[in-house]
Amino acid sequence: AYGGLVLLIRVWYGLMKALARRPGVPVRYLAWIFVLWIVPMLVIAPIFSRDVYSYAAQGEMMSHHINPYNYGPYTLGAGPYVIGVDPLWLNTPAPYGPLFLLMDGLFASVSLHHMLVTVILLRLAAVAGVVLFAACIPALARSFGKDHGAVFVMAVLNPLVILMLIGAAHNDAPMLGLLVAGITAARYKHPVWGVLLCALAASVKVPAALGVIYVGWAWTGPGLSLRQRLRPLAKAGAISSAIVLGLSFASGLGIGWIANLGTPGTVRSWLAPATGIGMGLTGLAHAVGLTAVPMTTVLSVTRVLGLGAATAISVYLLWHSDRVGGLRALGISMLLFVALGPVVQPWYLTWGVV
Repeated sequence: AYGGLVLLIRVWYGLMKALARRPGVPVRYLAWIFVLWIVPMLVIAPIFSRDVYSYAAQGEMMSHHINPYNYGPYTLGAGPYVIGVDPLWLNTPAPYGPLFLLMDGLFASVSLHHMLVTVILLRLAAVAGVVLFAACIPALARSFGKDHGAVFVMAVLNPLVILMLIGAAHNDAPMLGLLVAGITAARYKHPVWGVLLCALAASVKVPAALGVIYVGWAWTGPGLSLRQRLRPLAKAGAISSAIVLGLSFASGLGIGWIANLGTPGTVRSWLAPATGIGMGLTGLAHAVGLTAVPMTTVLSVTRVLGLGAATAISVYLLWHSDRVGGLRALGISMLLFVALGPVVQPWYLTWGVV
């Protein structure tokens, strides 16, 4: 596995260097490489993560009118849908948006409640998400005066995309597809469509809501004062809120997903600095005899500080986005919320990288 990872990264890096020497390569050639690279991902079991089995179980719950915002997959009882779910998530409610769960429930019903077919449909949804942003990338790159081939290789042929979004079939793929489509629409002077698509992306996973803020901020052009930006920001907020809340209540699920957004933080990993520092400080306190210091309290403080820092830097980037570049500022902000958030997962990095 590690040998394959090293080989894939080496070839990807070599391809970037080749395109740097020879810009202007037609995207259709790179698209064929993309097709060839994802073929192995389509014929093997999900890799490096079992989250897709949780998605499938939540879809089965939806098809039986069980609200995944209130119950975990174990509510289904013993059966094929529950077997593959990581034990950590068996009794954990879903933190995903209503659009994803509606799609998820549809897949379970269309598959006639067959677990394997549901998982295959979820992987095809991930492929569709990647194809959507792959289709938008060339136009987005050209609007910034960048070589579309080089950007396609960096964003679409990225090993994180191939292995995590398609190989592991994470729902970050449809979120990113809709987000990039929204940013592209806004870039080509269609801000309403941009907000709508970003709102749909946030209805899959909430980090895409940052796209709504950036589309609203740049709605009437650069070089404006805060007062001049408030009205388009409010308009973007109203449109996106109407879409998200409409989907929440149309699905019959309500807004319980907002209360579940902290679910990924259940994982305690040294990979997340905010969590790792909290665990380290707790261990140090216990080592010097301060055994009354609970880890949960220390983690709460370090995680809040991490998210506070990410928020502060993101506000700074938004304010200076005319100088920094709106798309760059958005990407950095999304990476900050991953790096300084409660948990860092490899597929979370695609939010900013793509």
